[in-house]
Formats: sequence, C-alpha cells, structure tokens
Amino acid sequence: MAEDAGALSGVTTAMLEPMVRDLLGEPTAVVAEEWSCDPLGGGAGEWLGLYRVSGSARVGSASHSWALVVKVCAAADGADPGAWDYPAREGLAYGSGLLDALPSGLTAPRCLAVETQPDGTSWLWLEAVAEAHPGPWPLERFAWVARELGRFNGAYLAGVPLPDQPWLSRGFLRGWVEASGPAMAQLEHLAVPGGLPA
Repeated sequence: MAEDAGALSGVTTAMLEPMVRDLLGEPTAVVAEEWSCDPLGGGAGEWLGLYRVSGSARVGSASHSWALVVKVCAAADGADPGAWDYPAREGLAYGSGLLDALPSGLTAPRCLAVETQPDGTSWLWLEAVAEAHPGPWPLERFAWVARELGRFNGAYLAGVPLPDQPWLSRGFLRGWVEASGPAMAQLEHLAVPGGLPA
C-alpha cells in the first residue's frame, strides 16, 4: 500500500481482493500489492472519514484499474435508530436491499461490503462512481437532477409504498433544526458589530 490514510490502517491486499473481484466481475483477478488510500474532502455527512482506495488488478495478461470509496461511520452506541443522525442507517439501507430498486431510475453506488470494526465503527466499501460531467455543471444538468429527484419523491405520493424500516428517519428536518438550535442562536449574536469572538 502506498499510503495508509490513518483510519484505514490494517487494510491488506488480501482483504481488498474479494471486493475488487466483485467490483470487476472477474473471480480470478489478482490485486497488485501496490495500491493507494487517499482521504476525500468536500460534502457533508455523518461519517468519521471518507477515503478513495485504488489500484490495479491482473486478469490473465491484462491489467485493470479499480477504485473503491470507504466511508467510516460512527458507532451506533445505543443511539435511537429513528434519529436524524443515526450513524448505522446507511449500512442498514444497503444491507436491506432498499437501495436496489429506487423509484424513477435513481441508482445508489454498489456496496461491496459493510464491516463492523472492533471499536464499533462501520466501514462501508462502495464502488467509486465517476462524474459523468466533470467540471462545473451547466444549468441544464441542475434542471435534470431536480426533475429526477422530484420524480423520485413523487413516486411515493403516486402509489409506491413508503418503506417502514424502524431505522429510517422520520422528521429529519425537525430533528436537525432542534439539534442545530444552539448554534443557530449564536448567528444573531455574531452578526452584530463586535459580536465576533476575540
């Protein structure tokens, strides 16, 4: 491994090989010993780390590149499964099959493994999805995405039954606003002259 990126120490080529074989659809692929693990930035979420693990694998005489994304999710530690920030939700969603047939043609990245670590955190190993439109999106792309998300949400009003798993969040926005209340209250104080801390 070229870089260990801290939180993923202990990952070996032998651990990666079954997932890479599944990802490539090649049961005889041999993962090269040299692979890299790089932290990813941007976005926001309830994870402790986000990494891109990539390398190459040999299938016969051919070499194939591969890439996985690893999300390190916090331990659930008795948290309320219905809470807006329940850390185990994404792993449970992948394991439930709920993401296999989303309405309106939306597709979740393939999940190759969900591993619970000794410290209670979960590692979600997902296929790395390449951006079909690199660079800034044109306005038309935003419009298309908005339309598809609208169709997705509208499907549940037009006959697709709402999933009822107990770990799905209900009242997400209300829970987030309540949890963010103290921080939001500080914004008014910070907005006045002299409100910034010294």
